Amino acid sequence: MTVEPLSERMHNNKQHWQQVGSEILQHYGCEESYTGIGRCIDLWKQQADLTERKYKETEVLDGLGFLLGELCILEFGGGWVWITDEHGSTPAICHPGAETVSYIVDSISRRLRDETCAEDEIPTIVAMYERSQFNQLN
Repeated sequence: MTVEPLSERMHNNKQHWQQVGSEILQHYGCEESYTGIGRCIDLWKQQADLTERKYKETEVLDGLGFLLGELCILEFGGGWVWITDEHGSTPAICHPGAETVSYIVDSISRRLRDETCAEDEIPTIVAMYERSQFNQLN
């Protein structure tokens, strides 16, 4: 597995997707918070007919994924990295002072595709990120 900082191109893509994530939250009337992101996912999933959906799954995934990751970084520290392994490449958050990473965007992906209540689960994911930060400090 290789861990690299985001390239300038990926950094610009991240900023673009964060803006898209904010637009998606506004469209669904959700606040820019952990619970708001989860609620937005749930509302998006409720639109069973794909023609009702203004945003594609990939837009929701990248937009809300990067937005959630940035909220975690702002509150708990860390930074974005690019992970490459035998399964491919993906963005992740690297915990400061540690070699552990959190696949925040993948967490959004799972919530988009399953029947769970994302509004309840997203804050739980964030709490796990926070605990891993705390454990690194102690």
